[in-house]
Amino acid sequence: MTEPADAAPALPAGVVLGLTGTPADEPGLRTALTEARRRGLPLHLLWPCPPAGHAVRTVGRRAEARYLERVRSVAAAVPGSTVTAELTTVAPARALVAASRTAGLLVLRPHAPSGAPPGYDPVVRDVVCHARCPVLVDRTRRDGCPTDGHGLRGVPGAPAEDTGGVVVGVDDGAADHLLTAAAAEARRRGTSLLVVHAAPARQASGPAARLSPPGPGRRPAGAGTGRGLADAVDRLRGHHPGLRVDLRVVEGAPGGALTALSRGADLVVLGRARRTGPLRRTTGAVVDRAACPVLVVPLPPPEGGPPPSGRLLSGAEPR
Repeated sequence: MTEPADAAPALPAGVVLGLTGTPADEPGLRTALTEARRRGLPLHLLWPCPPAGHAVRTVGRRAEARYLERVRSVAAAVPGSTVTAELTTVAPARALVAASRTAGLLVLRPHAPSGAPPGYDPVVRDVVCHARCPVLVDRTRRDGCPTDGHGLRGVPGAPAEDTGGVVVGVDDGAADHLLTAAAAEARRRGTSLLVVHAAPARQASGPAARLSPPGPGRRPAGAGTGRGLADAVDRLRGHHPGLRVDLRVVEGAPGGALTALSRGADLVVLGRARRTGPLRRTTGAVVDRAACPVLVVPLPPPEGGPPPSGRLLSGAEPR
């Protein structure tokens, strides 16, 4: 166990869970342990706790000991897990973004501050926007959506089992990278993959709009799907012959459609371009409102594009 540090930690490759010191950490620990086991990676618990007066080191040691004991009790349920923990005085967003430089996955449990809109966590948004590795936003699973008789609960025409599935929202850019990541998640979970592409709404009838008719393995004709995306899905099927992959076109706002689809999914996967400025509207909407966990995957920059930059909401430069 390390002493509280004044500099952003440099961590070995593995799964990193950002702790918040709230009851939400306990389900987050279980999720992070599961993800570490799926990937065969160690788990590192990082609790960013900025200084709050001269007593911070005494308070930090006590809190660190309590959290370490809790981690041991949770880790005992997963034999063979390697779990370490660290307390740092670096600001949360900066510490977690720094950890993403060497981590294989960041796991964050949203914790909306007092007075914030439901589901909105500024630290989660900062980290998702600037992290160099995939970020799993471990949103609380909300069940109870009615089955419409067509497969995925609550949304007509989306072929997925009631037990869930992986849903990935894509456009025509960097599709191969994102589809590969989504396929890996589906295989880890032993489930199917539903590829969703948003097209301009002709007659928008609700936040999720409409989906093409169901049909195992059938690609909808036209409907605004780019040739590049259709080819990428075909390549994915060739690389993963045992994985069920369906492509569906959504008419309407992608954020609303993916949020609706999340009610019947195990996981929603999104890509994030390495660009300046805030999150895209679709990514922010799904991260804030999805009814299941959300994985945000940083996409490779386009050839000849500018290097990633920008400021965290806290004003700290991403490192």
